[in-house]
Amino acid sequence: MKRLAVFIVVVCSAVVLSGCKDAETPVVRIGHAPHDHHAPLYVAVQNPAYFKKKLGKYLEERVSGKEYVLISEGEEKGIVKIHSGVGGMQLIRKLHEKQTDVTFGGVPAILKMIDSGSPMRIIAPVNTGGAALVGNIELPVEDWEGFLQYIKQSEEPVRVGYKIQYSVQNIIFEEALELNGISFSRDVENSGDEVVLMNLHGAKNLLPAMRNGLIDFFVVMQPFPAEAVVSGDARIISKLTELPPKDKWNEYPCCALASREDFIAENLEIIEDLKEIFAEAAVFIKENPYESSAYVSKWLGTSVEVEEASVPNIDYRQGLDESYIRGVNIWAEIMADDGLLTGTVKRALDEGSLNEILFSE
Repeated sequence: MKRLAVFIVVVCSAVVLSGCKDAETPVVRIGHAPHDHHAPLYVAVQNPAYFKKKLGKYLEERVSGKEYVLISEGEEKGIVKIHSGVGGMQLIRKLHEKQTDVTFGGVPAILKMIDSGSPMRIIAPVNTGGAALVGNIELPVEDWEGFLQYIKQSEEPVRVGYKIQYSVQNIIFEEALELNGISFSRDVENSGDEVVLMNLHGAKNLLPAMRNGLIDFFVVMQPFPAEAVVSGDARIISKLTELPPKDKWNEYPCCALASREDFIAENLEIIEDLKEIFAEAAVFIKENPYESSAYVSKWLGTSVEVEEASVPNIDYRQGLDESYIRGVNIWAEIMADDGLLTGTVKRALDEGSLNEILFSE
């Protein structure tokens, strides 16, 4: 009996110690939206062998699609939990409210949240480009000039859908409309303007809205333009990189990786490991676009055909460089001029200290 009691104590102690070890392992909650711009995450979690060999750092699956172990140089550094959201401000707000610790998200939404006083930083770029103006296949519009002509000839306001407030896509689109002297509003019922912009509250609602005649066109990121084209319902009128003014949007920053200042300070090694993994994922996608399309297809539940038409059209970035930082500054200037930024970011912009509050080294 005495030996049995000792054995039980030893086993129980081992269980307790094991539980303590797991409890002491930092937990990192990563937010993302289910679309192609956040593909580095999907590639990283589905292809750990590549990252183990290439970096000695990788994400080992615990629960498919939900929980992974961050392993660096043979050591467990953290438990990574994946949280999916709808994108836009909601995704960034979850970071601010400490529902997530690191998140993929649109640069304008990040700027808006920092402007409100939220202590978060951009820790890495994710992508540039990868979005389009899409039109109903039954309409006689095939390019941007044809789109402008269609607006001028229409007896009713032309209805254009977008996914959510403060998205990269509708800011670029609205800039192009203004440059071409096209009046627009968001008042569906009483608009006397040439274009009515309609918030459909999620990218997945855009194509069904077009099919049902609620909208004629929409602006959105991939894979939704590719999905609309493959379905036979729509055509791409213009990539957003091609919209006026000429060359302004060639490398516009779309998504970035962000985290809160407190989390960065307390988990710097984990942040650096994740940045390195996602940067290498960007390299992998560029070098292996069709294999990457298969990973994205599996994660999102889209067809491989759609992803092969989508993923190669997105420029995934490896690190903060002058062009990306300059692009973020341009977003800040545009949003401040439009009255969307009036707080922390606007003051830093006026004082010439913008990069000091936006980026983490």
